[in-house]
Amino acid sequence: MRHHEPLTLDDIIELSRKGAPAPFIIHYLRPTYFVYKLAPSDFARLKSANVNDDVIRYLASTPSQFAPSSAPVWYQDFDHDHHSSDPYWGYRGY
Repeated sequence: MRHHEPLTLDDIIELSRKGAPAPFIIHYLRPTYFVYKLAPSDFARLKSANVNDDVIRYLASTPSQFAPSSAPVWYQDFDHDHHSSDPYWGYRGY
């Protein structure tokens, strides 16, 4: 477990099995900004491994916390001809 590397579900289960407290696991996961897209089978697996409900809730919340809510907005650059009257547009400083 390296600093700020995302953990797999197996890693999280292992930490829980070894007795790591839920706040410790969540505190480690937060700065990774990793988005966990959990399937229903993942929830069942975490529950059956006795992973704390707070950790499971945190994992389930990551798509809304860290995934973009919409596609990025791209703006068209100005056309070079638009600046043809600008005396510095074609300036080469070398």
